[in-house]
Amino acid sequence: MTNYDYMSGYGSGILNLLDNFDGDIEAYTKAVDEYNTTFIKGLNELNTSYVGTTIDSSRPSATIVLNKSSLSVSETAQVTIKFNEKVSYFSNNDLTITGGTLSALASSDNITWTGMFTPTANSTTTGKITLNANGYTDIAGNLGSSAISSNITINTIPADTLSPTATITLSDTSLIAGQKAQVNIVFNEAVTDLTVNDFILNNAILSNLSSNDGINWTADVTADNKTGSAEIKLGSGLYSDLAGNTNTSLSSKSFSIEQVNILDPNNDGSLWDSVIQKLDGSTVDASASQLYRSYYGAMGRLPDQAGFNWWLNEIKEGRYTLQSMADGFIYSAEFLSLADT
Repeated sequence: MTNYDYMSGYGSGILNLLDNFDGDIEAYTKAVDEYNTTFIKGLNELNTSYVGTTIDSSRPSATIVLNKSSLSVSETAQVTIKFNEKVSYFSNNDLTITGGTLSALASSDNITWTGMFTPTANSTTTGKITLNANGYTDIAGNLGSSAISSNITINTIPADTLSPTATITLSDTSLIAGQKAQVNIVFNEAVTDLTVNDFILNNAILSNLSSNDGINWTADVTADNKTGSAEIKLGSGLYSDLAGNTNTSLSSKSFSIEQVNILDPNNDGSLWDSVIQKLDGSTVDASASQLYRSYYGAMGRLPDQAGFNWWLNEIKEGRYTLQSMADGFIYSAEFLSLADT
């Protein structure tokens, strides 16, 4: 556009003319007319250049779209943020990301921006992307508006493909024929459809199988009227976890069964004074047999050798009688725990 110096003020232009035309009124009048014509022409050109001009005062806005509405393990989604006009000062810092991360955004025209959304691992959080207001502007300097994407359904918890496993323990691994012991079966995860029929038993019977959580199971095992070794097993492919994976490994626990014979050397029918003959042919005399039976009667188990020897020595030395020993058994932690069950 032409730059007219006279636009600094009409009055100053007249003063300049007076300085240049001393006393020549005709020349002065002609110069003023020419000056006025030029001045008005300049104003007309100036007005014409601004006819139809609109001042931008609208805030820029955007839409946020993802090419996927749900994401699972190892999946990503493309994010497209499209503005209604070119923007300035826009970056990832203007966004709030929920449920994952967003790669650095890129644009070739400052209108359409793209990036990749990666969901958080091992998560079921709902994802979304929020454009915060006032962090960016359009070319005219108007502050930007906010926007939010649709929710993204996220499930990045890996599928369970592992087979369940179990550990079997017994409350007693040395049983007399007919004696019971508690079986504890602990799985690494909850299992379903487990029954007594899933167990393979050798010289034993399983009963009362139960669980409150599908992980910790208990049962009773009863030794057969046989001697020697016995075993309880969980066969493969017989039960499954909550995801439907069946077990592939074999779990087992062995125990021994001992048969004892009652001898009546006095032939008087008194079992209390009788002698116990063990499977290996050794015998326990009448006095020791009473202690032996007391163990089994009170605790439901054979005596451990150290405990048996200690009590037998105490009785022989007169510090305990069988009655006081029985009292000791009754108030022991082991007996009380058995009584509670």
